[in-house]
Amino acid sequence: MEKKLLGLINSIKKESRLPELYNAALKSLYLNHEYEYQVFPVKPERFDAFFSKLDSKGIYGFNISIEHQDKISAMVQLDEAADYLNNLKLVDTVVKKYGKWKGHNVSVDAFIDDLKDHFDPHDKRCIVIGAGYWGKVVTCALAQEGAKQICIYDKDEKQLDALVSLIRVVFSDIEILPIASFEDIDMGGKELIVNTTSLGKKLTDPLPIKEKYINNTMFIYDIIWEPGETRLLHSAKLGGLATSNGLGMFLRQIVFSLEIFVGKTASVDILRSVLSGESEKKKKTVLMVLCGIVFWLIVYIIFYFSLRL
Repeated sequence: MEKKLLGLINSIKKESRLPELYNAALKSLYLNHEYEYQVFPVKPERFDAFFSKLDSKGIYGFNISIEHQDKISAMVQLDEAADYLNNLKLVDTVVKKYGKWKGHNVSVDAFIDDLKDHFDPHDKRCIVIGAGYWGKVVTCALAQEGAKQICIYDKDEKQLDALVSLIRVVFSDIEILPIASFEDIDMGGKELIVNTTSLGKKLTDPLPIKEKYINNTMFIYDIIWEPGETRLLHSAKLGGLATSNGLGMFLRQIVFSLEIFVGKTASVDILRSVLSGESEKKKKTVLMVLCGIVFWLIVYIIFYFSLRL
């Protein structure tokens, strides 16, 4: 039987861990003979043509990268209850059901589900750092959960104003405030900070918020999960604050996508074991390379001194 294809439609061809994780989850659900997850690199200018050939390619469902999300919302059918997905252009998961392509978002639920394992944002005063796509996801999630106030910070004032305007239209009952500078607001009553920027992926990255603005009553969440502890989280932990990275969110995105694709729930623990196994492989590879270097260094030293004797 020919497998139904699932996958990530990405704008560039690059290595991704998603196929290994999704296929391991499918195997745990005994569905690996029926489905297979792949990566489909598609340039933005070729997206329309690719979308029109999904059926002929055997593609049944897909996740979609940020670069294609402006287009996809208008090309799929949305649940009436989730009309905000179109307004905010947040469709990230699509599946063929009853002959029609249905658009969903798993990132909003994945974030809030993971956050609530550590912190309940309901009626809390929150700060979101970054007004890009992930800032939009996190702000939407906090608003849905009934946060009392959401302050959004971004150096790009145009991007910041655009996000604030969008969120205010969709969630008119939530206080949404733009932050041009942390100097301009009272940080004393804030209870949650979420970093949605890429600052922290590199050891040389500056902190997304200066330590002096963080108080000891805050919960700090960083959507970055690799490295597992960014400079922001490390600094917060040293100050005795509770923290979390975005690994749980990332794994829940896979779990929730599979629920939409195949109607079954995979175990987060299965996915964690795949990642930990991958980490062990990397450690062994590094160890083998180091052993090889040491071995040839010893051979060279022995050879060098044997010539001098």
